[in-house]
Amino acid sequence: MVHQIIYTSAALPSATQDEFRSIARQSSINNKTLDVTGIMLYFQGNIMQVLEGDKDTVVTLFERIKSDKRHTSITKLLSRDANSREFSDWSMGFSDAGSENSIELSFLLNKANLKHALPEAPSPELDILTKTYARISGL
Repeated sequence: MVHQIIYTSAALPSATQDEFRSIARQSSINNKTLDVTGIMLYFQGNIMQVLEGDKDTVVTLFERIKSDKRHTSITKLLSRDANSREFSDWSMGFSDAGSENSIELSFLLNKANLKHALPEAPSPELDILTKTYARISGL
């Protein structure tokens, strides 16, 4: 059993894209140690993140994320137990949906390839939430 939290937030205008790349890189290192997987989607200041792992670890990590002053309007969309990880290969994939040329990103998202960033058969919850994120953020 794995616990999954999915949330959205809004980056403060002063938070730069480079800061989020740095956060994603550091998160990747930290999350390997914690055995946490997931993905962070970022598009024009809109953030959606999936965290998955041991329940206590994921809940504690989410509490720490909520105190980060680089984003606001943090809204937990889903907190659930799942049978398996949806991002088992990602210690923290990061995607800037607005970038087309950065090789530092784990993968690139745009309207045409959003589905390729997600698991082949995402849970219904993840599928609905990522489609809603894409629609609301203008992706």
